[in-house]
Amino acid sequence: MRSIAPLDRDAVIEDVGRTGRLLVVDEDYRDFGLTGELAATLLEAGVTARYARVAVEETIPFDPAREREVLPNVERIATAARRLLRVDTVR
Repeated sequence: MRSIAPLDRDAVIEDVGRTGRLLVVDEDYRDFGLTGELAATLLEAGVTARYARVAVEETIPFDPAREREVLPNVERIATAARRLLRVDTVR
């Protein structure tokens, strides 16, 4: 996606419906953010898909070094992508 405002819900629904997979990476909190909005959009449209979310958990530490530990990174994204591609994994 190139833009989340405005959110092109039709494109998301079409693409996820076609591929059956969704990987969302967001530097915002996991709860109440873009990841949840995308999941709700698909659910309301009746699209079933395998999905993975890579986002920040509930807190962001004040220390910049610790902050990097909770933000999405290459390892967490790659792990989520591999999990989505495996046939034997449900979620």
